[in-house]
Amino acid sequence: MRARLGKRWVIGTAWALLILTATLFALSSANASAASCDISRFIDSNGKIDTASYLQCQLPAVSPNTVGPGGQVQFTAGGFASDSSITIELHSTPVQLATTTADAVGNFSVTVVIPADTAPGAHELWAVGVDPAGNPLVDVLPITVAGDSTNSSGTLPVTGLNVGQYIGLGLALIAIGGAAVWGSRRERSTTTTDA
Repeated sequence: MRARLGKRWVIGTAWALLILTATLFALSSANASAASCDISRFIDSNGKIDTASYLQCQLPAVSPNTVGPGGQVQFTAGGFASDSSITIELHSTPVQLATTTADAVGNFSVTVVIPADTAPGAHELWAVGVDPAGNPLVDVLPITVAGDSTNSSGTLPVTGLNVGQYIGLGLALIAIGGAAVWGSRRERSTTTTDA
């Protein structure tokens, strides 16, 4: 009986891993233009990981998320080719705000000024450049432009976090939990039948 239970556990685990792999592959395919944040780019010759730079690449950010016309925001992101040129643009109507250069691991942090004539409402900041392979790469984060220097627009601030990774992780955990429940029910069913 233990051999059958062990076999079922292995099958349940294999299904969970298959579902996890398929979910992560689907997310990476859907987000093909996402930044290249391969952790190997952030490991030095001694094997030490530059955690701060890795997280900067993984979690691009705009601070503050809500700003008045003429206000300043800091845009931080990564995944670009080392020492490459990056153009910062404000969209809906594209307006070039600045150019900057990526550091040795492809990250950047730049402060830009939102033009004084920017209409209040939802906008996006774009960082336009190339990834380490030379392919076009655009990091896009939402911002809200308030009616003045305070948040008088009546809207809630918009965060700059890309939640796609977390949705994929959540789906994977649900799949693993489902496999575990399925395996335990099969185990109880087998134990009852054998008794």
